[in-house]
Amino acid sequence: KTGTAIVSSAIFMRNGSGITLNLPDFTDDIAFKMTAQEGSSSVPVAETTTDTIAGKWSGTITGTSGSFSTLLNLDIQPDCKPGQVCGTFSVPMLPCSGQLFFQEVTGESFLFIEKNSTGSAFCTSGGYEYLQPLADGTLSYSFSFTPDTSETTNGILQRP
Repeated sequence: KTGTAIVSSAIFMRNGSGITLNLPDFTDDIAFKMTAQEGSSSVPVAETTTDTIAGKWSGTITGTSGSFSTLLNLDIQPDCKPGQVCGTFSVPMLPCSGQLFFQEVTGESFLFIEKNSTGSAFCTSGGYEYLQPLADGTLSYSFSFTPDTSETTNGILQRP
């Protein structure tokens, strides 16, 4: 009842023996089609964990249009694997907070999806947070509302 026609397609990588798909909020029924790409490997891939970015992180994030900036706090659990809730986020000035669902690692970027967001009425779940450890010990942060849109917020986070 609340769905739409085909909006897009996406490629998902297998993590270990499973594939995790994050579905949009919906009521009643949802349908999707999944097929393996030609040449797909059936060899299990190495499991990735959050160990390299685990801990508390904090920093100022800024909208790419320069329209705002605010403090962001992240707390990421160690030894967490894709397909699990692995931490929390909070933006005290908005105020918004919620959980971080570990989706995957692409290259050197960790992809988390915001879940169970609470706070102001405009705090919604489903945003994509991309985190990449940098050589100087900081963490590059970018955010977008969908995986297909360019980033809308970015910043550098440090350990407090």
